[in-house]
Amino acid sequence: VWEERPLPHELLHYAASDVRYLHALHSALAPALPEQVARRVRRATIARQSLPAGLDGAQRASAPDIVTAADLREMARAATEAQRRG
Repeated sequence: VWEERPLPHELLHYAASDVRYLHALHSALAPALPEQVARRVRRATIARQSLPAGLDGAQRASAPDIVTAADLREMARAATEAQRRG
């Protein structure tokens, strides 16, 4: 459905509301994201932008597991430590 051009008004509205809070969310979460994880996310994002145009929506939407369970545990530990320090 996202390949349709021009996008219908309903999809434009959905997309805009879907990303409305991303900048604030990034600002809140970026300090807790270890640099090595941030690099992996950036590399994966760039790689996804260069995917062939012929892929169907499901193929383009499926993302690899960029942030691992170990990464999440480390971020939770760092966030807890930061809260304790005030």
